[in-house]
Amino acid sequence: MKENKKFNKQKIFAILGKIGFFYLIFLGVSYFVFDRKPNILVLSEPQVQDAPRTPAKKVLASPPFENIKQGKKLKPMRKANFLAPDSTTVDWRAFKGSYTLVNFWATWCPPCVVELPSMTRLQKHYKDKGLNVIAISMDTNISQIDLKSFLIKRGIGEFASYMDERGEVQKNIRIRGLPTTYLLNPAGEVMHVFEGDANWFSPNAITFFEALLQEK
Repeated sequence: MKENKKFNKQKIFAILGKIGFFYLIFLGVSYFVFDRKPNILVLSEPQVQDAPRTPAKKVLASPPFENIKQGKKLKPMRKANFLAPDSTTVDWRAFKGSYTLVNFWATWCPPCVVELPSMTRLQKHYKDKGLNVIAISMDTNISQIDLKSFLIKRGIGEFASYMDERGEVQKNIRIRGLPTTYLLNPAGEVMHVFEGDANWFSPNAITFFEALLQEK
C-alpha cells in the first residue's frame, strides 16, 4: 500500500509539472500571436492611451496623464453602420471635420449608466464648438423608442440614443468591455481609447478637451 501511495504521488506531481510547462508555453505563444492592444489605463479620471501626433501635448505631459504609454499609430475607425437618434443609418463619415468622442455602452451596464450624465454635460458644453459627443448603445433586445424612454427618465441626452442595430460595431470594432470610449480626430482616425467609466466633466477632463480644441 505504501508503494502505491508513493507511486500515485509521483505520478500526480509529474502530471502537474507537465500542465505547468504547457501553460507557460501557452502564455508565451499568446503574448506574441494573439492581438496585442496598446496599454489602457483605468483611473478615476478619463485616461488616454497615447498615439503619435496627438494634440494637447502639454496636458498629456502633466498629472494625471504623465505616465501614459505610447500606443499604436493613428488608424481610421473600422467601418460600421449604426442607427442615429433620428432613426437614419449613419457611419463615421458623418462626424468627420470635428473631434468626436464615441462612447460604447448598454442599459444593462451600471458603470455605463453612471457616467452618461457627466457625458451629457460635456456634450452640451462643447456643442457646436468642434467636439462631437455620441454614445452608441450595444443593446440588442430593446427598440430605439424604449432606449430613448430609458434615457429621458434618467435625464441623459439624446446623443446616447445611437444604436448598433445591425451589430456591425460589435462585429468590426474590438471592444474588450463596456463602457469603452474612443476619441477620433477630424480625419476619423482613432487618437485615444478610454476604458472604464469616468467623470467626463471633471476639471481634468475639461482641461484636456480645452487644450485639444485649441490645437491646430
